[in-house]
Amino acid sequence: MSCRNRLSSACATVRSYPLRRASLQARLHPTAFVTVSVWAPNQSGVPDVPHAAIRLITTECAEGSGVGFKKEPPVLLSETGILNSINSDLKVCGKVSIRFLFYVADSVVNQWEATLYPTCIILCAPPKIAINGTKSSFVAMIEFIQEKLNCTNIYLEVQKDQQNFTTLVRTFFYFGFAIVPPGTTTFQASPRAVLMRFVDL
Repeated sequence: MSCRNRLSSACATVRSYPLRRASLQARLHPTAFVTVSVWAPNQSGVPDVPHAAIRLITTECAEGSGVGFKKEPPVLLSETGILNSINSDLKVCGKVSIRFLFYVADSVVNQWEATLYPTCIILCAPPKIAINGTKSSFVAMIEFIQEKLNCTNIYLEVQKDQQNFTTLVRTFFYFGFAIVPPGTTTFQASPRAVLMRFVDL
């Protein structure tokens, strides 16, 4: 059973609706911003309020002595423009840092850090993460990585000293991740974390 099919019926219903609202905002250089809103149906069956949102912040590597952020106001770009910017940064820098912000409630935001490489992406589970209410957000992130970033090698690092480590690992097993044996990847994983890979494509 796929990661998407393991969701509750409510979360699956959210995915069946087209995105009626997607705010795409970016700075041309050196930072690009993207916001994707996933709508939840109200009682009438019409998407009404944001159920989850993903915000990506991609940081371009510094070239020469040019360090820091430009002062120009944000420039609205299409989704294609955003993805082209990410791909361009990836070619120049060899990797792109990405931050996913999950707005699961008015006062609850789960923040994920990730590094995108030409052949894979490595996600880092936040030190504090609320599992309840984040299923649709997490699956939306996986789908965005697969469908928009065209990346199928998805890795996840879970710090061993996290308070809810065992619960997190079990949860990610449920989402289609498997533990990667040490020394079997082309990159060096953190010795303080358990490395998992998404295998349920």
